[in-house]
Amino acid sequence: TAEIVAASVQDLFGPDCENAYHRLLDLGEDALPFLEVALQLDTNLHIRPTLVELVWQTRSSDAFPMLARCLQDNDPHVWKAALDGLVTLGGGVALTLLDESRSRSSSDKLPWIEVAIEQVKEQMADGSA
Repeated sequence: TAEIVAASVQDLFGPDCENAYHRLLDLGEDALPFLEVALQLDTNLHIRPTLVELVWQTRSSDAFPMLARCLQDNDPHVWKAALDGLVTLGGGVALTLLDESRSRSSSDKLPWIEVAIEQVKEQMADGSA
């Protein structure tokens, strides 16, 4: 799995990017530990948000800790991808992580976090999360 993830991550910024993306999606939650390493090591600003998206696309509860860490990232594309993931995954865990992130986040992130919190609350109220 590590080799497949490493090769696919490299291919994300090339002519085979669509196939690489789907290969990573097909690995599902088995790819999470390797995606986390790739996210920490990769400095390509275009790939990092895609890696975050792949993390939450697994729809695994194991994605929550990674998404919470990504909320603290300095790259707005990364932390916004993490917000998208938390809203998509939704539920009580997402709500707790978003609430906890408010006190650790810079003022430019706070309006985005507030919107995400409201979206998760709405999903929970209407039963879609």
